Amino acid sequence: ATIKGTSLIIRRRLLPQKITCLEENDIQSVWATLNWSKQERCLVGSIYCKPDGLRDQFQNILNHIENAKSYCKSQKISKWIIMGDFNARNVHWGDRVTNFRGDMLQQFSEADINQVLNIPNSATFKSVNGGSIIDLAIFSSHMHSHHSDTSIDAESELFS
Repeated sequence: ATIKGTSLIIRRRLLPQKITCLEENDIQSVWATLNWSKQERCLVGSIYCKPDGLRDQFQNILNHIENAKSYCKSQKISKWIIMGDFNARNVHWGDRVTNFRGDMLQQFSEADINQVLNIPNSATFKSVNGGSIIDLAIFSSHMHSHHSDTSIDAESELFS
């Protein structure tokens, strides 16, 4: 059995619809569309990347995100948000170190001018050894005008 470690909580009034065609057995993710406006839907995804995952496993996650973007194009969905615990550390977004996932995610986000990497304003993982910024969001450039600063709800942190 596959154990999944991610979820989405969407208000019922947004009429969420689970998108199962984007699910893959080897990637922990969940996908849904929701009503953005009366005429427009938005794709929302949540992804979990294990901290001990290998480079090719992380590349599969990035390919998975590309598949989601292709799905949006085929369904004429211009707005999308993909959030995740990517376990991707990078000094570019304020972490103390850069790991291969952080390097790959930075290159991935910079390769497409139609997407924006959202960087929280504080550590998203905290432990006795310090903190790191590993939870990030990528969204379509069509969402940029709807975006405000991202903050972390310290009361909701589950595993620190």
